[in-house]
Amino acid sequence: MDIQQYMTTQEAAAFVGCTDGRIRQLARKNLLPGTMRVGKKSFLIPIREAKKLRKNPHKTGRPRKSAG
Repeated sequence: MDIQQYMTTQEAAAFVGCTDGRIRQLARKNLLPGTMRVGKKSFLIPIREAKKLRKNPHKTGRPRKSAG
């Protein structure tokens, strides 16, 4: 494991533009492959996954009703 290829949840949140709670939520749901749990609440997020998330963020909230 090369620690330089990972970032903390706080660093990932700042990089992606969301909250660290949202990053932890995605990590708990296994939506960020390669994430490692450190302790009870903390995660190490692979930089490559943070870059993918920054390019294509997950949609949040309820889907809109279709017109008609």
